[in-house]
This record gives sequence, C-alpha cells and structure tokens, in this order.
Amino acid sequence: MAIVLRNEGNRLLNGWFCVKQPDPTELKQKISWADARMREETFFSHQEPWKSMSDDHKRRLGSMNLILYLSRLLASLVAFSFQP
Repeated sequence: MAIVLRNEGNRLLNGWFCVKQPDPTELKQKISWADARMREETFFSHQEPWKSMSDDHKRRLGSMNLILYLSRLLASLVAFSFQP
C-alpha cells in the first residue's frame, strides 16, 4: 500500500489518497457525515498497516486530508487564474 501512497505504482499528477467510506451496515444506520469521518479516523489510527505508516504517508489518509489538499489546490488554481 505504501507504494501507492508514495505514488510509485500508477503515478498520478497529484498522488493518491486513501479514504474509508461507511460500510453497508453503517449506511443502513444512516450515520452522519461527522460520525463517518470519526470512524474513518479511528480506522486509520488503529488498524494495520495504516497506523504504522510514516507521517508523510498518513497525510494521504482520510477524507479530511483529501479535503484539505483539494482546498489548497483549488485556492492555488483560482489565484493563478487571476494573475495578469
């Protein structure tokens, strides 16, 4: 899995992220978005191989890290588009 997160396998311009979405049982329970993110964070912090990854790799785990990355990317693209 680290090969993917290091972007060494199928290379993508912005690299890879790994997220965990609610399973079918959680969907039936209609858990909230906030609960889903808490469960995702718990999953990555308590399950192998995720919990043993380096901090660099952990920045590529979870929806919140993906949202933060995409927000920064979008902001930079918007700023670039307004340059003369």
